[in-house]
Parts: sequence; structure tokens; C-alpha cells
Amino acid sequence: MMEFVLQYGLFVAKTVTVVAAVGFLLALVANLSRRARQPDRLEVTRLNDRYRDLQQVLEASILPRKGFKAEQKVRRQARKARRKNRRS
Repeated sequence: MMEFVLQYGLFVAKTVTVVAAVGFLLALVANLSRRARQPDRLEVTRLNDRYRDLQQVLEASILPRKGFKAEQKVRRQARKARRKNRRS
């Protein structure tokens, strides 16, 4: 009976070792495939537009309607002037 328990324990130990090795290999392959999908370049995102939009939302909620419209008009004129200066 003791030999049976010993043999069974050895079988379980071998099975756990094989399952752990296969799991490790699968995790390694998954990790390598995930790395292969990532681009090898740097991607730059402009945050100016996002912050400008957030600023406008904030000003729209704080300023009175006429003040907000006047502020937008001033910004449009300034943007137009900058574009005109760039072309010249």
C-alpha cells in the first residue's frame, strides 16, 4: 500500500511538472506574439487641440453667453491674423 502511495505521488509530481512547463511555454509564446504586434516607432499626439477644447468648455460654463461669444470672436480674429502672417 505504501508503495502505491509513493508511486501515485511520483506520478502527480511528474504531471504537475509537465503541466507547469506547458503553461510556461504558452505564456512565453503569448508574450512574444504581443511584443511583435507593437509598432517599433514613436507615436506623438498633439495635446493642444484637446486642451483648447477643454478650455472652451470651461469658459462656456463660467462666462456669460455674451462674454463667451466675444471671447470666441477675438480668438477667431487672432487665428486669422496668425494665418495671414504665416502666408506673408
